[in-house]
Amino acid sequence: MDDRDGLEKRIAALEKRLEEKDREIDRLCKIEEMYHIVTDNTSDVLWILNLDLSHRYISPAIKDLTGYTVEEYMDLPFGDQLTTESAERVYNCLAMELKNANPEDFRRCVTMELEHKRRDGTTFWAEVKASFIFDDKGGVEGIRGVTRDITQKRALEKKFKQAFNTMKVVMDNLPSGIAIVGRDRRIRTLNQAALDIMGITDASKVIGQVCHSRICPEQEGQCPILDLGQAIDKAERIVLGPGNKAVPVFKTVIPIKIEGEDVLLESFIDITEQRRIQKDLKESEQMFRTYTEDSPVAVMITKADGALIYVNPEASRVTGYTQGQLLHMDIMDVIHPAFHQKLASRREKRLAGQATETRYEVQINPKDGSVMWADVSVRVIEYRGASAIMICSVDITQKKASDLSLRQREEQYR
Repeated sequence: MDDRDGLEKRIAALEKRLEEKDREIDRLCKIEEMYHIVTDNTSDVLWILNLDLSHRYISPAIKDLTGYTVEEYMDLPFGDQLTTESAERVYNCLAMELKNANPEDFRRCVTMELEHKRRDGTTFWAEVKASFIFDDKGGVEGIRGVTRDITQKRALEKKFKQAFNTMKVVMDNLPSGIAIVGRDRRIRTLNQAALDIMGITDASKVIGQVCHSRICPEQEGQCPILDLGQAIDKAERIVLGPGNKAVPVFKTVIPIKIEGEDVLLESFIDITEQRRIQKDLKESEQMFRTYTEDSPVAVMITKADGALIYVNPEASRVTGYTQGQLLHMDIMDVIHPAFHQKLASRREKRLAGQATETRYEVQINPKDGSVMWADVSVRVIEYRGASAIMICSVDITQKKASDLSLRQREEQYR
């Protein structure tokens, strides 16, 4: 009788563990969906490269930026994505960064402005931020980054330098803030965009004031241009906004002459929204690493035909194949043949919108040929602009063995 009570308790404990795992899988699926919502809707291009500069992942925004689909860009040689000069800069930078790669400095980020090629043969400039991905042993195993179109910014900077004779028109029509500051450090004029950024409704309240009191809140005598001899070209700075609150801006300062007087032409663009987007992207990346890349649940995404297009590290561990190998395989390659026909039928129904099972147990076909079982949850998602299937898998080999042992003991007591 005591044995039967103990058996029932163990069964109850196993059932509780399964329920907890089910809740965890549901939670991870929701987080995965949230991550894709962020990456699929940002105008910045998010990407991951292998060390040979082939793409492992690229976000859908690449089509708006270059005219290439994700699939086309994934197959495009790296040297064909950039102009020759920009590509050479990348090769040189990568070689230098690899020599100094340090897993303890994993937050290090390199920023470059590179000229990219579009599908129609035209080019555009983009700001690229990139950092290394390190494996568990501290080795570099890939590169992740963000590409942002800065064509408009560069065009504005060129216009500023060429349009001295039409300064008034430029100042009145540009969306960026413009200020003219004399060598005596006093503000000569501000355009409407500058007033809006600073939260000023009456320009007369700041005209004639020293610039470090509003436009460049540095200590007196520490002006980067006039005192320290520094250049400010496409640099991040702050101006004082409403209530003297710091407003982050992207700033360029150009020395010019107006009616024979040497003055400084300062242009700045409010980047508060860009900062917010960067923060959201960083949090999304951390969320993705925490809940997918470092997840104990194997996550795989396949095309409609079954070809694997994403696998996380746990999927690699469970199957015994590297992530690179899996991305050249079909999902059926890691499923025991006894399940192929049934799973193919379910896939067809699922993609056709018909009702079918979304959770079931299957036997895995790992690389080492061992017997392995998994509890899988399947759903249709949109991935890179096309219908795809996401599979979340939990290793239940030990559970299956325990269940078999329990059944055998129950038969002994009958």
